[in-house]
Amino acid sequence: MDLPRLVSLFVRHKNAANLLMLMMIVVGAFSLARLNTQFFPNFGTEIVSVSIVWPGASANDVDSNITTALLPEVRFLNGVKKVQSFSVEGNSVVVVEFEAGTNMQEALSDVEQAVAQITTFPDTIETPVTRRIEIYDPISRISISGPFSEIALKSIAKTIRDDLLERGIDKITLFGARDEELWVEVPEQALRRYELTLNDIARVIGNNSRDVPLGTMGGTYERQLRSLEEKTDATAIGRLEIKALPDGQKVYLRDIATCGIVLTRMAKRASLTGNRQLSFLFSVPVRRMPWKRRQLSRIICKRKNIAGLKG
Repeated sequence: MDLPRLVSLFVRHKNAANLLMLMMIVVGAFSLARLNTQFFPNFGTEIVSVSIVWPGASANDVDSNITTALLPEVRFLNGVKKVQSFSVEGNSVVVVEFEAGTNMQEALSDVEQAVAQITTFPDTIETPVTRRIEIYDPISRISISGPFSEIALKSIAKTIRDDLLERGIDKITLFGARDEELWVEVPEQALRRYELTLNDIARVIGNNSRDVPLGTMGGTYERQLRSLEEKTDATAIGRLEIKALPDGQKVYLRDIATCGIVLTRMAKRASLTGNRQLSFLFSVPVRRMPWKRRQLSRIICKRKNIAGLKG
């Protein structure tokens, strides 16, 4: 029926338009009542990843000895949709995507069993890590503050974070805390006394405080060698030899400089009642959000006895 005839039909039958509208309202109300809705819909990703670390191995050895052995075992599992693999120096990652609606607990168990039954892996690999890829969504945030130094407050925050992780919170992000860095302060008198410059000291620290590749060792497997000499604390930096005197005496950095740990500068800082403030952001998998909200409320209530905890 073309448009002019349809219009003429409604002109001749004046109640037809009203009846059509009434039918649309009734059908819409009936469909709305049967519509499946959730305030927090349950959904998740059907992806499982397997990561295997083989320290010092080249990418070719990782691919030929780990990835190649792993792919056939996971590719033909029930419900597998797609398999991707990545082989880099010292690490193999295989990502297994399953069909929508797959029972992911069973799928994760199947992948773990498939990895466990492989007996051709090199003896020096680390324990394979198999996990389900989750989508996290933030659900809450708390802040802590108090009359403490920033380093002490950061230590308290880490203790609270570790405690909450042990109690079942899936993911906690700590922000508002500045990063720590090593600080070396050399008096000008010491530089003149030993005929040194700041560039000399910086060069010694740079040359003796880094991880350096040493080359490749052949054999049954090709291995990458590295020298692990990066200094990560003030005591180790202080033990660096700066200069050897003519009489054989050695001058160490701790003898002429003050070495310590300081906090990096931050453009913005948060405060509460005049005290430094750090914050936690709680995230949980979206498929378990309603249950985790209730669990988080109970856990935080139990932790209210911590001084300075603000919810």
